[in-house]
Amino acid sequence: MPASEPDRRVPAPAAPLDLSPAAVVPPWWQAPLRELSPAYFGLVMATGIVSLASDMMEHPLLARVLFALNAAQYFVLWLVYLLRAVRFPRRFFGDMIDHARGPGYFTLVAATGILAGQFILLRGDLTVGFALWVLAVVLWVGLTYTIFTAFTVKKEKPPLDRSISGAWLLAVVATQALAVSSALLAAHSGQPYRLELNLVALSMWLWGGMLYIWMMSLIFYRYSFFPFSPDDLSPPYWINMGAMAISTLAGSLLILNAPQAPYLVSLLPFLKGFTVFYWATGTWWIPMLLLLGVWRYGFQRFPFRYDPLYWGAIFPLGMYAACTWQMNHAMGFDFLDFLPPVFLYAAWLGWLLTFTAMVRRLWRLVRGRAAFA
Repeated sequence: MPASEPDRRVPAPAAPLDLSPAAVVPPWWQAPLRELSPAYFGLVMATGIVSLASDMMEHPLLARVLFALNAAQYFVLWLVYLLRAVRFPRRFFGDMIDHARGPGYFTLVAATGILAGQFILLRGDLTVGFALWVLAVVLWVGLTYTIFTAFTVKKEKPPLDRSISGAWLLAVVATQALAVSSALLAAHSGQPYRLELNLVALSMWLWGGMLYIWMMSLIFYRYSFFPFSPDDLSPPYWINMGAMAISTLAGSLLILNAPQAPYLVSLLPFLKGFTVFYWATGTWWIPMLLLLGVWRYGFQRFPFRYDPLYWGAIFPLGMYAACTWQMNHAMGFDFLDFLPPVFLYAAWLGWLLTFTAMVRRLWRLVRGRAAFA
């Protein structure tokens, strides 16, 4: 028989590529972008007020370096937020109507208002300052009535102790940031807009006080009558003080603007009384917050690790320095001159530590060694 031809083995067909969503590894940046904190504009708030306080206390070079950095941070964060809205719209807008995360979006308003103040005071640029002020007004109207209307009409609502925190007071900070930027524009603008801008500043100042009373009542109730764990004491609780500090700053600017607006002259006793009231309330919070911090980190051994919410603790330190300096200037409280530098130094140290931790976290994230918090 003729020899059989050698076996011709036909190679097995290659297995089809698994292109199912589970098999496709998403880019490294998608998870961090999806989980991005709505309160990340607190970075701009903290950097901005530390810059302004530095300029008030005669550190112009540092103030301008931080101003340049802040403008870049603001631009980058806008790009990141817009990218998140496009790539993850359900998560982006879902966070907006979430009781725990939604108030974080008010950092966008406050950051815009504070950056407007930087352009007005550090650059003397009223055009950009006014444009940012208009943007802050639009954002304030849109976010205020979107968030609080959604909270009102939602069918399913979380319990009070799992939803409200100091972050809610960011709505107060956003409102008072508009009061501050309006007062600054009024002080540097001529007629006929000076009277109108001072009225906007006064109205925002009063609205901010109204919101603080409403929200602080709920927050204090949550403090006192619900269990409190170290994890509950998140950094935005420092906004309890920061909201009063920025209210003091706005009131002090209105007092200084009174000669330019007759109706403010008639309100001077009221403006001065409530400005001191706001400052005293903010000052009362400082020992309380320090004691709670000792309890959290000292007794309960809560770990230190970077969280974007920590910018919500740096901002009040810088704002307290700025508001006390401005109140002393407006009302002649020279015996308080020692306070602003102390809190400015504390704000410098806190900002540097937090910024370093943020850079390290971002570097580790880019290298794929850590998940984004």
